[in-house]
Amino acid sequence: MMSDSGRVKAYASALQQVVTPESCVLDLGAGTGAFSLLACSYGARKVYAVEPNEAIAVAKELAEENRFSERMECINLPINDFVLDEPVDIIVSDLRGVLPLYGTHIPTIVYAREKYLKPNGVLLPCADTLWAAVADTAEARDADIDGNFEALSFTSLHKHLRNNWSRKSIGSTTLLSEAKKWVTLDYATVTEPHVSQTLSIEITKAGNADGFFLWFDAEILPGIGYSGGPRDEVTSYGCVYFPFSELARVEVGYIAEIDLQARLINGEYIWVWNTSIRKSKEGPTIARFSQSSFYGDAFTKEGLGRTLASNS
Repeated sequence: MMSDSGRVKAYASALQQVVTPESCVLDLGAGTGAFSLLACSYGARKVYAVEPNEAIAVAKELAEENRFSERMECINLPINDFVLDEPVDIIVSDLRGVLPLYGTHIPTIVYAREKYLKPNGVLLPCADTLWAAVADTAEARDADIDGNFEALSFTSLHKHLRNNWSRKSIGSTTLLSEAKKWVTLDYATVTEPHVSQTLSIEITKAGNADGFFLWFDAEILPGIGYSGGPRDEVTSYGCVYFPFSELARVEVGYIAEIDLQARLINGEYIWVWNTSIRKSKEGPTIARFSQSSFYGDAFTKEGLGRTLASNS
C-alpha cells in the first residue's frame, strides 16, 4: 500500500497538518510503520506503532534506521491486549479491507477512541462515505464451462456464486445509474459495526441490470481524501460487486430499491441485499431478489450449527 500514491499523499498531508512537537500519536495497524515514520518526521513527541503482525519487526528496524527509536515505540500486540502509558492526541489508522466494513476495523477504532483519545483529539481518517451504482456487467450470465462438463448441471454452484460479493474492477462495465450514497461512517461518533440502509437508485441508462457496485470515498481530514471509486487512481481498495440473482432489463426512469445490510459476526461481515426493481417510484415491480453472503458460503451442517450456536 506504500506504493499507492493517492492514498499515501492524503495521509501524509493530513499528518503534516495536525502533528506538532507536542503530539502523541497512536498508529493502529501500523504494519511496517509508514504512518508512524511520517509522524516522527513531522516532529511528533511520541508515536505508538501498534501491529499484532510480525511486520512490526520491520517498523522497528526502520525506526532505528531513521533515528526515531527514542520517540517511536513498536508494540507487537492487539490494541486491547495492553495499556498505553498516556492518552493520545492523534489516532491514525487504515484497517479497512476493500471496504471500511471489514473485520474488526470499526470495533478497534471505537475501542481506541474511547480509551485513549484526548477530548478534541484527531482521528485520521475522520470519515468514509460508501456509494453504490447499478451495473450491466454480464456477470449474472452462466459462465462457459469446459466441454467435459456440458452434460452436467451447475445450478447449485451458480446459486452460491450469486450470493457472494467480489472485488472487481469496473473497467468497461456499463453503469446504469449515477452513484448514490449509501452511508457515511463518522469515526468520531460511530459505535456499532453493523449497518443497514435502503438505497433508492434511479436508472439513467437502459440495459441488463445484473448487480451493483459499492465503493468508498475516504476523508482523512476535511478537504483531504481520496476515492476507491470506478474512475479514480487509488488502487489499494477498488470496488465491490454484488450480483443480482437474475438479469433484469431496465429502462431510463426505472427504480432499483436495495435494502443493503452488513452485520459483523465472529469477526467477519455477513452481507444481505434485498432488491426490488420497479418501472417508476410508484410503478409495478418487474423483479425481486433476496440474497445474502450467508448463502454464498458452502456451510456443512456441523459448521452451520457452530456458527449459529456461537451467536445465539
